[in-house]
Amino acid sequence: MAESYEKVDATIKKWSELMPQGTTSIHNYENLDKIGHGFFSEVFKARDKQTGETVALKQLRLDYDDPFVLTYFLSGINEINILRELDHENVIKLKHTIFPNPQRDWTAENILINSNGILKLADFGMAKSITGNLRDQKFSPEVIAISYRPPELLLGALQYGTAVDIWSVGCLLAELHTGKRIFNGKNKEDSLNQIFELCGTPNETNWPGVSNLPLYTQMKPSIPKPRRLGKVYKHVGKHALDLLERMLTLDPNQRISAEDALKADYFLTDPLPIDPKSLPKLESSSHYYVLNKKSAQEMPPPKMNYVSQQASSSNHGQINPHGSRDESSSGSTK
Repeated sequence: MAESYEKVDATIKKWSELMPQGTTSIHNYENLDKIGHGFFSEVFKARDKQTGETVALKQLRLDYDDPFVLTYFLSGINEINILRELDHENVIKLKHTIFPNPQRDWTAENILINSNGILKLADFGMAKSITGNLRDQKFSPEVIAISYRPPELLLGALQYGTAVDIWSVGCLLAELHTGKRIFNGKNKEDSLNQIFELCGTPNETNWPGVSNLPLYTQMKPSIPKPRRLGKVYKHVGKHALDLLERMLTLDPNQRISAEDALKADYFLTDPLPIDPKSLPKLESSSHYYVLNKKSAQEMPPPKMNYVSQQASSSNHGQINPHGSRDESSSGSTK
C-alpha cells in the first residue's frame, strides 16, 4: 500500500507542478455554507475577505484508497483547462485556482440563472476540446448523465461529435416544459428501453450504420416500436414540439445542429424571449439540503480548489453539485 501511495503522490505532484498555482490563498476566503457535493467534490459558498465578493468554491476531494483517484484528478484538471479557454457571459467564469503541492483532486442542475437573469453553464469536468477531424478520434461512451445520454453512447459508440450534446439539450427542453425528466433509466438497458418506447426502434432505415454499434444486437428490442414522441408531447405546442423532434432524432447525423436550432421558429414566435432585467429578483436558494448542519459549516483544509466569480449575490433555483461556477441558480428562460 505504501508503494501505491508513493506512486499516486509522484504522479499528482508531477501534474500539479505543471499547473499554475493561482494568485490567492484558501485563507483569503471565509466559508459561509456548504451548498452542494458531487462524486468527488464539494461546493461551498464563500466570501473573498479582501473584496467582500461572494463566490462558489469547489474542492476536489481525493481518496488514496479509491482505484480511480487519478481519473478524478485528471477530470478536475480537464475542467480547469476548459474553463480557462472559455470567455462567455453564459458560461461560469473561473476566477482562481488554489493548487497547493499535494501529498495525496448537460443536466438541469448544471444550467444556472443568476438574479440578473443571465444563464450560466457549469461543470466541464468531462468536456473535450474539439480539434481536427472527429472521424479520426475515439472517445469514451461513458460520459453524460444517463438521463441525458444519447442512444449512440448507450449503444457503445466510440466516435461521436457535438450531436450528443444536442440530444441532452433536447431532454432538457422537454424537462423545462413538463417539470420532470423525459428519461429516467436506472441503467443503460433501462434508458435505451425508455428511448425506444418514445422515439422508436433504430434500424438501418432510420439510422444508417446503427447495426455496427457494439451493443446494438444485444440491446435492440425483439419487437419494433413506433415513434411516439409527437403524440406524447403534443401539449408543449407546435414550435416546441418541432424543435424537440429534431433534437431527439435517433440518428446523430440527422440531428439538428446548434446553429440551426437557434434559428427555429420556437425562438422567433410568441412568447418571445424576455429581457433578463425584467425577471423578478429572488433571494439566494439551493435545492441541496444539508443533513448535518455542523459538518456542512466545517470546511476542511483543501486538497485542490478553484473559485468561480459570482455575478450577483441574489439568486434562486438549484445549485449545481459538481461544477465550479457562479453562485447562481438553476433554470432557463426561452
